[in-house]
Amino acid sequence: MLESRIRKANTTKLAIRSLLKDMQLETLPSDTVYDVTKGHWWILYVDYEPAGYCGLVPSKQWQDTGYFCRAGIREAYRGHGLQRKLIKTRIRKARELGYNWLITDTNDNPASANNLIACGFRMITPSKPWCESEAACYWALKLR
Repeated sequence: MLESRIRKANTTKLAIRSLLKDMQLETLPSDTVYDVTKGHWWILYVDYEPAGYCGLVPSKQWQDTGYFCRAGIREAYRGHGLQRKLIKTRIRKARELGYNWLITDTNDNPASANNLIACGFRMITPSKPWCESEAACYWALKLR
């Protein structure tokens, strides 16, 4: 496993906002860039190089719930368990915030789905799907 550290992103800084935007475009090129001034964001570093990122925002679908809005690991750093570290970071923050649930979605991404399962998430079928893609898979983790 690579030596890594995760730092809370200070999104008041333009350079950090630009870095998060660039990493979203790199790792999720077909998705819309998420507004990093909303919610909580982290950057994962390997040897002082930004290797990944993630975000957590309040859910628009459920009350008392956090939503994993975006996450990505740069290609050169994949396969080292780094995404699981980002998932666990957001789970800790969600507990601090008093959320009862966490939800997220994946779309044609078995690696992310497997990491969510390994961290305790279960697949769900929401009454009102929130993704445009009919192929989206929905996930939830009960925290309390």
